[in-house]
Amino acid sequence: MATQDIYDAVIHYNLRGIADLVQAELDSGTDIAVLLKQ
Repeated sequence: MATQDIYDAVIHYNLRGIADLVQAELDSGTDIAVLLKQ
């Protein structure tokens, strides 16, 4: 893989992970503002 491909894959993975975390917090009713301050 080219370095750029690896970089893009890492970014994509991180964005998916962040989106999943946010969705999980929304589902559980946790205050997002509190989550973001951590």
